[in-house]
Amino acid sequence: LLSREGRECFRAGMSLALEPVSGRAMAWTPFRFPLVTFKVVVGIYWQAFKLWIKGIPFHPHPDSRESTS
Repeated sequence: LLSREGRECFRAGMSLALEPVSGRAMAWTPFRFPLVTFKVVVGIYWQAFKLWIKGIPFHPHPDSRESTS
């Protein structure tokens, strides 16, 4: 609530509802918010590019390496 000279000039509010997180809802999210999804993906690859330019070595996750046994 914002008031000037004793008069209300601006009021803002938010109403939220909980929704269950399901596989279907998660799969639909990128289509509901395509620009946010694009921004996140570009940001991840931009940071990876900057690390690559600096010569930072990449270490894969141990579970993703081929087993030698």
